Amino acid sequence: MDIKRKMEIKIKKQIWNASPNGLKCRMRSNLLKYKVNLDNFEEDYKRHLSIINCESCYCLLTRDKYTKSTTKQFDHNHITSYYRNTICSKCNLYRGLVDKRYKLVLNEFKFIFNLPKIFKVAEKRLS
Repeated sequence: MDIKRKMEIKIKKQIWNASPNGLKCRMRSNLLKYKVNLDNFEEDYKRHLSIINCESCYCLLTRDKYTKSTTKQFDHNHITSYYRNTICSKCNLYRGLVDKRYKLVLNEFKFIFNLPKIFKVAEKRLS
């Protein structure tokens, strides 16, 4: 391929990525990477586009090339994988940490409550 053709392809990709359909396609593929449930993607995406303030701290959301504290994020629940709401990256980071801690606590409770079952199995194996 010659240089002129490569430049044409590069420009077409940049135009596609900046178009509304390109942005939507890229967001969908990114959400699939994070295993987000996309059953209601069309409705969730329209809602995401219409929101201009963070639904958690109410700051003005921005769309930046590089992530800043006010960059618009498509927040999802890490346990159920469903879309929750549109928030800034600062709130999204905080919620992600809370979700991870919640998962750890939930796993601890599951472990604690399964201890009697584990002991019963061990007793049967020993006898």
